Amino acid sequence: MNTDYHEEVADILSANGAISRDRILAALRAQFPTEDELRWFMAAYLDILETLTDAGYAPIAFFQISPALH
Repeated sequence: MNTDYHEEVADILSANGAISRDRILAALRAQFPTEDELRWFMAAYLDILETLTDAGYAPIAFFQISPALH
């Protein structure tokens, strides 16, 4: 199955079942219409999380799945 990056991110973010995959996917597509925009946002967000973790703040659960989003 060939999926796009929006779908890959939605799959990861919906894995815990708190928010439905369809709802996450719709929000991602609305906020970041192109793959480039979504990749830029994810890279920036993950850099921020890494910086906070390196500064001694407790890891955030989302940070633990970050390698799957690069």
